[in-house]
Amino acid sequence: MAWYPRDCQVIKKGHCTVCTGKCPVSSHVKAKWKYVNKMKKVKKTIQEMKDSYERNRKEYEKSVNLLESLKQESRNLEEQKTKLLDQSYNHIVQLEQVALNGYSLSTLVHLDVLSKKMMEKGEREKAHKLNEMKDQAHKGSRAGLRYIKAAPSGWEQK
Repeated sequence: MAWYPRDCQVIKKGHCTVCTGKCPVSSHVKAKWKYVNKMKKVKKTIQEMKDSYERNRKEYEKSVNLLESLKQESRNLEEQKTKLLDQSYNHIVQLEQVALNGYSLSTLVHLDVLSKKMMEKGEREKAHKLNEMKDQAHKGSRAGLRYIKAAPSGWEQK
């Protein structure tokens, strides 16, 4: 028996090799027993080993199938996201062409979000067009604000 746990035979590099190999020497205390490594022989039949192998193989195949289905679902969702992003872009462009004044504050926020998503997707031309639309909307809203400020004080808005 060692005087201190750190000096014990089963402690290697500051960790106990008997417990888990990971617990630090500080979690051990000197006690009236000692740890002894023992080897135990176990007999297994070929059928037991084969059954164990089959069980593990089935679990592995199940996890591989689950992983493949999750990857496929992820690909499908990415494709759907791309389609919806393109559809949103087309609707914004179409709205700009037909609307007299289609820019509200919420539209500007949506243009900003859609522009960022297009940049993430790698479609710089569409993102540039959306940024141009946003700049035009800002110019239009600034001009309207200037017009209202410059109006004679006697004007009433109807």
